Amino acid sequence: MIKLHYVAILLLILAGLSYPANSNADTFPKCFIGTYLVEQESGTQSLWTFAARGTLAITSSAQQLLNFSTEHGAWEKSSRREAKATALDFSFGDEGELINIARVDATINFKGNSCDEIEGEFTLRFFEPDQDPLNPDESSGSPITETLTGRRVTIK
Repeated sequence: MIKLHYVAILLLILAGLSYPANSNADTFPKCFIGTYLVEQESGTQSLWTFAARGTLAITSSAQQLLNFSTEHGAWEKSSRREAKATALDFSFGDEGELINIARVDATINFKGNSCDEIEGEFTLRFFEPDQDPLNPDESSGSPITETLTGRRVTIK
């Protein structure tokens, strides 16, 4: 029984170490966390999910048409009502081959006391498969910048 207790404590410690480096509880306001229905300047709609501990997932209405994956990344609070985020996705050719990796860098402003609305902008950059998408300076081509607005998905 004592060994089981020590194993449980060890697992809890290891789980705590697996959080991202930006996991300081003070940097994750509860009102930021949630899923938002977002409309981009181009008319594309997407779902942006800001999860606890700084993870981000974006699903876009353009994924099927443009043959790219769901975006995954990280976010952190950058000021009282603002967050910065970076997400990556994979684009594929007709034969399923990797064409490029896209990187989205966004600044999001949360509106209202409950953060039920967001607005902001993002920059989209593309990287060849042999380039490092974690280094924005390696981007191939010109970046694309768009604005966005969104509303929190709630239960009514």
